[in-house]
Amino acid sequence: MRFKRMSEIYSRLVDHTITNTNEINDFSVGSAMRALYEAVAIELEQFYVLTRENIMEAIEQGVYESFNFKRKEATKAYGTVQIAFHNTTQSDIVVPRGTRFSSSNPLYNQIYETLIDYYIPKGSILAEFQVYCTTLGSVGNIPAQAIDTMQTPIANLSSVGNQQAIQTGQDEEPIEETRARFASYITSLSRATVPAIEYGVRSVQNVSGVYIEEETGRINIYAHDRNGNLPENVQTDILNILYYYKPAGIPVRLLPVTREAINVDVTVTLSNKSGITSAFQNQIAQTITNYLNNMTTGQSLILSDLSSAIKYIDRQMIYDVQFNNLKSNVVLKGSEIIRAGNVTVNLQ
Repeated sequence: MRFKRMSEIYSRLVDHTITNTNEINDFSVGSAMRALYEAVAIELEQFYVLTRENIMEAIEQGVYESFNFKRKEATKAYGTVQIAFHNTTQSDIVVPRGTRFSSSNPLYNQIYETLIDYYIPKGSILAEFQVYCTTLGSVGNIPAQAIDTMQTPIANLSSVGNQQAIQTGQDEEPIEETRARFASYITSLSRATVPAIEYGVRSVQNVSGVYIEEETGRINIYAHDRNGNLPENVQTDILNILYYYKPAGIPVRLLPVTREAINVDVTVTLSNKSGITSAFQNQIAQTITNYLNNMTTGQSLILSDLSSAIKYIDRQMIYDVQFNNLKSNVVLKGSEIIRAGNVTVNLQ
């Protein structure tokens, strides 16, 4: 399709008018006819833009459909909630499916529930459950210790909390990620290769990072979700799909990654001292925590990138960023993953 711009459309309109009539000849800036013709030209240019975008999208979707390649749907956030008792339990306790947990903090109004029954044996002082947000998407992602309420409490209950941030909630896959994943899919069609195995593992809904290590006669696969863990349901999904991608006769081991907690002590210099508030301090700390917790397996911590992420919060307010305990980049092996430890922010 030939694309016509506003200037070309306007010129054609003027040429046609001058050629076919001598009653309209004022097309100077500010004239009524020029304003009318420019409005028509702008609308027609927008029509060409939208038509071209629709054609390109139709072609792209047609290619995906021909390969039966689907865009990833939104998923619920899930994570681990730990409960503690005042004293060891005197008998076995059943926590039924559908037990709900929430937060007393008004900033987090999400509800989380168990999907299976859990049994707490007699003599326990702690118990852990995997809970899922009742709402789809990234809205279910919350920081550590946000959950503190069991909506149907049990006897002898002392405290409730999520020891780690919950980050597994995902919105519908962005089109850019779909395109990148499709390119990986094409390379995986040969099967039984490292790119094919990596694509197969990444195609599992909750997998966030993958690292493949080849040894003589064996393949080690390190994988994790957005929480940095490898829960049983994700392991099962990976092992099921590996049947279609791994080479025959070669044993494959599926392993969790090693979590490396990184403590960050940072001094942030502000250009306006009125910005030295606890709210701004907490915002910076949360940004650092989210940045570290979103890193994938084998991804090294580059201090200049983290500094840029901090400055991006407010480019006018933040004048300088100085890391007090990190003097160089943190480089990890492919089987390791960075997660946030203690984050201390000093404003000056």
